[in-house]
Amino acid sequence: MTRRLVVTGATGFIGRRLVSAAADAGWTVRALVRRPAEAELDSRAEVMRWQLEGAGARPEVFGDGAVVAHLAAMIPADYADPGAAQACFQVNALGTLEVLRAAEAVEGAHLIHVSSGNCYAPRAGLVTEDAPLFPSPRAPWYLTSKATAEVWVEHFRLAGRLGSAVLRVSSVYGPGMVAGGLIPIFASRLLAGQPVQVHDGGRYTVDLVHVDDVVAAILAAADRRACGIYNVGAGRLTTTLEVAQAMTAVCDAAPSLVTVDPPSDAPAALGFAGLDVSRARADQGYAPRSLRDGLTSYVRSLS
Repeated sequence: MTRRLVVTGATGFIGRRLVSAAADAGWTVRALVRRPAEAELDSRAEVMRWQLEGAGARPEVFGDGAVVAHLAAMIPADYADPGAAQACFQVNALGTLEVLRAAEAVEGAHLIHVSSGNCYAPRAGLVTEDAPLFPSPRAPWYLTSKATAEVWVEHFRLAGRLGSAVLRVSSVYGPGMVAGGLIPIFASRLLAGQPVQVHDGGRYTVDLVHVDDVVAAILAAADRRACGIYNVGAGRLTTTLEVAQAMTAVCDAAPSLVTVDPPSDAPAALGFAGLDVSRARADQGYAPRSLRDGLTSYVRSLS
């Protein structure tokens, strides 16, 4: 029986890697994109013009029995701009509702909805899927739209209207990531023999998950037609100092290139919660790689 994976947001950071990995795994892949002529995706994928808004009118783009990996989303240029709230809600929440309605009209369809692990209420340490969502401190316009979409996906599942899994993904890095973030900056400077500066004693923490681990989690959920909510992260918190030190080793750079500012007198800024991935490990064999291995993969992709 042909396994069809339909990928929305196929030209995004995760989507591109997913399209190729799914084709490698024997899936028949349909990539839904806004501008097919500019997609430059794996040639094994069928590329179809599509946009998130208005998807409900076109259930035929999915096809009977398809697993839909829903990655498409509106990411604002400025997470702090309240002017982005309407567009985020229109695309990320209402657009997902259109996807749900379209998929519901297709016989045997199943949805894998990729959400954000940063939607959890702020707290120290690792959180399970049962922890409350309340993304108020940072990026609330974007994250609230993602949390709303989750509620609607779960409603369709619990009402028996559409089988689905929600994957709450933490901070993703790896080959193909956009420049400008912590990891690309550290890598580019250290590879050039330039110093890097770590602020506030390097105390800030983040759950860093490699893009190919996210892809593996999506494909595992698709294979099993998994249902329910799963955290997809590294299963641990990493400080910015640890990232700098690991990157120094990966780049074979002198440790003296890393300068650490002393911590301020204020309490350490509370980053997004780390994700407990025990459920994904138990149900789907999820096994995230180490930070060192992930950074090595990223640095090799730069050459």
